[in-house]
Amino acid sequence: MIFGGKNMKHLFIVKLSLALILVASSGGVMGQEGGERWQVGAVGLLYDSPFELEDTQLRLFPSISYQSSSLYLQGLEAGYHLLTPNYRNNLQLSADIFVAARGVAGQSRSAFALDAGLRARLGGRLGFVEAEFRQDITGQYNGQEVSLGYGYRFVLGELAFIPSVRASWNSQKLGNFSYGVTAEQRERMRENGELLLPLFRVEESFINYSVNIFTTYQITDRIRFIGFGSAVLLADTVTDNPGITDDYEISAGFGVSYSF
Repeated sequence: MIFGGKNMKHLFIVKLSLALILVASSGGVMGQEGGERWQVGAVGLLYDSPFELEDTQLRLFPSISYQSSSLYLQGLEAGYHLLTPNYRNNLQLSADIFVAARGVAGQSRSAFALDAGLRARLGGRLGFVEAEFRQDITGQYNGQEVSLGYGYRFVLGELAFIPSVRASWNSQKLGNFSYGVTAEQRERMRENGELLLPLFRVEESFINYSVNIFTTYQITDRIRFIGFGSAVLLADTVTDNPGITDDYEISAGFGVSYSF
């Protein structure tokens, strides 16, 4: 398949940002209370595309994050804490408003958008429930995403990990942006001069389901290991695309961060 190195680099930056958004979402449950903190480090991202003839890719990127009582930055997501949890209570309610990058599935279709959203989480002894709404603010697709998830935090010494499940409703416009194939994108996807994919348009909204994992291991007071992964079960509306040969989309990552 023929696609330019610039597009590949651009797309992997987007994929990294999406993976780090998973870190940001899960990291808020890890019990970071008060104070300001910066983290710098490196993150490796493994991405398995659902599109035919696209290989699994592994790339390494620098990472930076910031957390305070009111603001946060994680990957290409930045937000403001509307509500912060009171960890002295049995139930903790938190809410954030944010802007975040959004890319598209696969490696060769180049598209980028910016979403604005609201995320609310209610946590307690039985785990946490999280609801999220996102809306495109760049005019790239003018669609929405609404998701609902549940997770539980396990702690064993310096090791902490959070498995979670999520259901995400995608509007038709978002689905077409993420998984459709336009005439321009089709022209860029060639092998030996031959077009590889037919045009495809998502015609209705759908729900994707995902299983996620986020884990940390505190090596020292300032250094920690981070691991994360996501497996998304694609809706039938998505897999109707003849260029998509897998029923799932998988990403995983690992990294080391230093706090100061």
